[in-house]
Amino acid sequence: MKIKQMVQTMAIAGTLGVAAHAELINVQFGCTLTSGCLGGVQTHQYAGAAVVGSTGDYWNLVDGNTSGPGLGANGAAAPGETLLNSASGAAGLAGNAKVTWTADNMYNSTATNSAFGIASYANQANLANLMDSYLTNENGSRTVSFSALKTNTQYQLIAIAQGNGPIGDHVRVVGFSAVGGSGSTANASLVAGTTTNTFIQNNNYSILNVNSGSTGNIVLTWTKTTADEADLNGIQLSEVTATPEPSSIWLGIGGMATMLGLQRRRRNA
Repeated sequence: MKIKQMVQTMAIAGTLGVAAHAELINVQFGCTLTSGCLGGVQTHQYAGAAVVGSTGDYWNLVDGNTSGPGLGANGAAAPGETLLNSASGAAGLAGNAKVTWTADNMYNSTATNSAFGIASYANQANLANLMDSYLTNENGSRTVSFSALKTNTQYQLIAIAQGNGPIGDHVRVVGFSAVGGSGSTANASLVAGTTTNTFIQNNNYSILNVNSGSTGNIVLTWTKTTADEADLNGIQLSEVTATPEPSSIWLGIGGMATMLGLQRRRRNA
């Protein structure tokens, strides 16, 4: 590559931020059967972007239903299921990442209108499919645990929590704490239950960055911090790959520009 082209490429990179996301795994909490699920309706699997992602992205619909054939158990840790990545539905994040959780109940409000609309089997890209189903925490703290992730790796965890809240019927203040296998921690909180039909940080989602450490595990604790309940619709988990800091990029650009000037002077000499 010519020096001028390298300078231009580095300048573009300097405008793009300091982190890039590799593989993405999406988790949607829902019911695969109507029985045993509060609300009495089956969850419609979502496909597409949420806070991050792209059109058509795959979501792991994991069953929070006590009587369903999938993962769920109200108030008890569910058996691990291998999670698939968003791009291809292939085994993701080292090939065998799994999730378990604790919750009080699983609720599906598909039969009612949420802030994101009404869920639809006919339209997998309808965000209401994701936002109309959620785990509930009605007493203290509950957990969502990821295991068999890549070890000693930085991850971004996006916790999506609004519940249905068609008219802001619940003011759900949720506290989040993520702990990685290295002991690294991250904390965040949000107020859920508003009528917004878009994603707004610290309103209906929180971002936590944590390292998986030598165990390859990350545990998210979600805590009810008001007299009402805490809800959890889904999680987006992605490996964060470091890119050069902007200052380093611009330092490199300065050096390249100097070389380019010297090259021109030699040609003109």
